[in-house]
Amino acid sequence: MSTDSTPDALPMATTSFPRFSSLPPEIRRIIWESAASPRIVHLEFVWEEKHTCSRVWSETSVDGPESIGFFDLDHEPEEICLSIGPYPPWGLRTRSIPPLFSVCRESYLVAKEKIYTKSFGTEYRIPTTWFNFELDTLYLDWGYYVNSDGDVNFDFFPEDFGEDVKKVQNLAIHSGEYPGGILTSEWINAVLGYFGNVRNLTLVPPRQEDDDCADLVFLEWSDIIDNPAYQRFPPEEELHPVLWEVFPDLEREHELWSTSGWLWNQTPFDWFALLRNTIDHGLSKWPKPVLYCKPVMSPQTKLDFLRHKQKYDTDRDAQRVELTLAAEGLNSLEVSVSLLTTVADLVVMFCQARGIDSEKIGEDDVDIHWGIRDLPPGSDEKIWIESPLFWFFPFEHQPPRLDLFFRHEEPKFLVPLLCS
Repeated sequence: MSTDSTPDALPMATTSFPRFSSLPPEIRRIIWESAASPRIVHLEFVWEEKHTCSRVWSETSVDGPESIGFFDLDHEPEEICLSIGPYPPWGLRTRSIPPLFSVCRESYLVAKEKIYTKSFGTEYRIPTTWFNFELDTLYLDWGYYVNSDGDVNFDFFPEDFGEDVKKVQNLAIHSGEYPGGILTSEWINAVLGYFGNVRNLTLVPPRQEDDDCADLVFLEWSDIIDNPAYQRFPPEEELHPVLWEVFPDLEREHELWSTSGWLWNQTPFDWFALLRNTIDHGLSKWPKPVLYCKPVMSPQTKLDFLRHKQKYDTDRDAQRVELTLAAEGLNSLEVSVSLLTTVADLVVMFCQARGIDSEKIGEDDVDIHWGIRDLPPGSDEKIWIESPLFWFFPFEHQPPRLDLFFRHEEPKFLVPLLCS
């Protein structure tokens, strides 16, 4: 058996599969179908009153019979226009194109015939949006904008859609102010009552970006949660410190990233109020979907945030604190430790350096007195013994002082931990 480990002898990278075309057609179709991935499909309002024809093909030209090909009409005294239907000629379109449409001809045909259907036409525009009702999430911000008077307006509404919306299972909608002072519960009821079969509903705060909506992603809970090692009050989970630094305009609503059960119990989404609203207004009842509340953004914006977060974490992990550990009748000890070093670690360091048996010092043998801030009411002293220094830093006014009083047996001594 050959043991050659040169680059030429190594297996080909898994990102390449040159013999794919050698597979049976039915296997290739299965692979193409399984390659379809979920998308966030944003619909935008399109309104054109007319098309102006500025270039045409002809075997004769205004410049003379000898010219054959395209010629411009820009010099004509009047615009030559083509009507495109009754007024107002508007519709809905998306800039999101499924990746399978641009891989190769075979993937295009499979995507067109097996995976996606053209959907979401209007009275004046045929369906043009390729959509998979099981995989994709339909994102509707309703053309949200604020006019010069400061009033919120939408470009289109649920009733502007055709029957395709009855098949939508995953829906994301604008969450914020609504035209005419419509309440959140009223809007959710109207949308879900019209759509009828939504299984997952995501409330999306107004986007602050002006970039293209061709490719969008959610900012998930797993993206914004802080490193568990730096959680100040476990088992509660905290948001990462750079979240509001990167997204200063993101409203700090407590609904963001909350669980579905908690959201449905809040006043704007009260389940019984919504059902009453449905009955009172004669709208069809709708199945209760799983409710989410999270932002959408471009992949590049999310990537920039994750990179910023990673750099912050790297710098924080590398940060060290210089401490002087001292005790009555004993020499002091200079240490350089990370912010993840626990108070218990400091006790062990000092005891080992001064020949004290730290194993005989139990958790109940240590009193903690923090020189700058008091312990929170009802704090478990054990938790604070096992807590990292990160919990106590930074300090703005003076160096921190942590006094540990050992009282289990003689000799009793005081160990004040001082930041040099």
